[in-house]
Amino acid sequence: MNTEGVEFFYMEEGAKSWQYKKANIQKANDNPLHKTLQQVYSGSQNLESYAMYNDQPPEGTASGTYAHSKGALAFDRTSGFWIVSSVPRFPAPVKDGYKYQDQQKTFGQTILCVSVDKTMEDKIKSVFETTHPYIYDSKNFSPTTGNKQTTSDVNMKTRGNVQLKCIAKSADYKYGNKLSGEITRTVRSL
Repeated sequence: MNTEGVEFFYMEEGAKSWQYKKANIQKANDNPLHKTLQQVYSGSQNLESYAMYNDQPPEGTASGTYAHSKGALAFDRTSGFWIVSSVPRFPAPVKDGYKYQDQQKTFGQTILCVSVDKTMEDKIKSVFETTHPYIYDSKNFSPTTGNKQTTSDVNMKTRGNVQLKCIAKSADYKYGNKLSGEITRTVRSL
């Protein structure tokens, strides 16, 4: 399959298979990623909190003390979303609006977006307390820094009642390959 690097495969909750989208990820038309992030970029009065994080931020650099993680999240009074991605320098800060740059389409990327209830915000914060991501743009979202756990194991649920488990480690985790055994035990217990 020949592509221009802007098309993508997409799966909605409840779908049985991936759908190939010829839509351009750099444009607004028929782009679920743009539609999701536009809730933040539009400056909606309903938006209570958001955060954008990336160890390769759109502007400047992050030191090596931050997590190797990328994504965004936002919440209103009742619900929100959490995007976890591999895309460097994405998403753009709110002041710049939605941008998916040409250099971001060079390599294959993954983007996972889950819709969650507002109650999941504190669970995401607990993960961030362990991982310490580089948050370069935010509003009313600040994980406390008192958590000294080297791992976290958090049960989550999507708005569609899909159960998720988020397993994370801190930079201070010093047990190398032992982590894969911990993950295996955790997954088997599901």
